[in-house]
Amino acid sequence: MDEQDIPIDIHGHKLLDWLVSRREVKRDWSTKTRIIREKINNAIQDMPEHPEITRLLSGTYINYFHCLKIVEILKETEKDTKNILGWYGSQRMKDWQEITRLYEKDSVYLAEAAHLLMRNVKYDIPDLKQQISKGTHIQEECDRKEAEYIKSAEEARKRYSQMCKQIGIPGEKIEEQQIEIDLDDDDQKADAGEIDFGDVGGTIDFSTADIELAENLTTGDIDWGNLSTEEPQTIDWGVDVNDVATVDIVVEDSGVSGGVAKGTDALTLLYNPKTRAQLIDELFELEGFLKQRLIELESDESSFSINQFSTAPISVQDQSKEQLEVMISYIRNVIDPLSTNKMQHLFLIYSSPKYVDRLAASLRSKLTVADKFVISQEGVRQRRLEAQQEQQKVHPKLATMIERSKELKVNIEEHISKRYKNRPVNLMALSLSMT
Repeated sequence: MDEQDIPIDIHGHKLLDWLVSRREVKRDWSTKTRIIREKINNAIQDMPEHPEITRLLSGTYINYFHCLKIVEILKETEKDTKNILGWYGSQRMKDWQEITRLYEKDSVYLAEAAHLLMRNVKYDIPDLKQQISKGTHIQEECDRKEAEYIKSAEEARKRYSQMCKQIGIPGEKIEEQQIEIDLDDDDQKADAGEIDFGDVGGTIDFSTADIELAENLTTGDIDWGNLSTEEPQTIDWGVDVNDVATVDIVVEDSGVSGGVAKGTDALTLLYNPKTRAQLIDELFELEGFLKQRLIELESDESSFSINQFSTAPISVQDQSKEQLEVMISYIRNVIDPLSTNKMQHLFLIYSSPKYVDRLAASLRSKLTVADKFVISQEGVRQRRLEAQQEQQKVHPKLATMIERSKELKVNIEEHISKRYKNRPVNLMALSLSMT
């Protein structure tokens, strides 16, 4: 194999060291590039309108190879300034030609190009990829949190509904009652309410019997029946008036003076804690009594003879098993409703206004928690949208960076190849892909 066909493989991250070690570039190349950068910044201020120049000046760092393309474009745009000797009179052309000469002196352009390629591969491209990866991670995290917030909000509303169900309220606000004002005339109402007496001009027929009754009332003669005036009639009351004892009624002044009940005396049986507790205790006691009696009936006759109900009245002993079970079910039908959470809340609400405030605050807190989760959902949605928008901005930058880096890699390989009798040059270990 000819030496010209032997490839030159260079590790991309060690490209600049390779050039310096082979004295293709000098170690002080960076000091010279500062002067060149200043001239480029000044020359950019006065550029002709051209789409290719716009593309070259946007997106990436301007290097020597861009300058060569700019000179080629200026040969077209500034051709009218060319004299008979082939020199351009345009200051634009003079500025960029000077920049290319400074680049080519001591191969500064090659050192800078190697430095730019290494920086792109080691820092800029990985940084853009990391931003994209971070945006993807943020979106996934937002999706997870949004699902959690939705679930938590539903659970909070469910707890609210369960609590309302226990209390026995719908848990929704009732619309205010609309006040209806009747604007009809009062005189019309009065006319509508008059009594119809019929024809006031007619005569009333009292009949003959009614007239005779009226005459008797006028004369004062009353028919008392067949009563004899000789023997006075007396009423037999069954007791001697003298034997009736005198009863003295004493009205004492108690806690219900004036006829108005106050305090616990004003409470009904179930709303009064004392009477309610007494009633429930007696119901439980009665239930226990009947259950014990039911057990006695289900036991053997030998044990029945010594049970505690053997001396009970016949009305108690004669109750059958089926009758006792019915009685127990009736009692349980009374006890169970009084023991529900709804009824307990009702008693507490009635007896304690502070409990009502605490209960209302507890209910509101459930809805407040649900509302906070809803707000959090909007927050993560907005965060996800921002991450998506940021990704959309970074993707074109990364694509441009990779494209320009590939172009730079090809240019470096070509220029190094020219220095080594056109041997193929391979810059290796350079990650120039979107992933």
